[in-house]
Amino acid sequence: MVNTIASQGVRVEVVGLRSMTSTSLIDVANCYTDLAAIQQIVQKLDNSVCQQLAISQE
Repeated sequence: MVNTIASQGVRVEVVGLRSMTSTSLIDVANCYTDLAAIQQIVQKLDNSVCQQLAISQE
């Protein structure tokens, strides 16, 4: 499916753990981001969002 949409000119970006992402999917993607490489950023954003949700529910 990804091959089909990529061949039609659609930009394909994949984000996932390297150990759980197939090489063929990474190869067909225009951009691949390993979650392990951005783990600290995602965790910080997640904490910020959680705090904002807690405040808005008070």
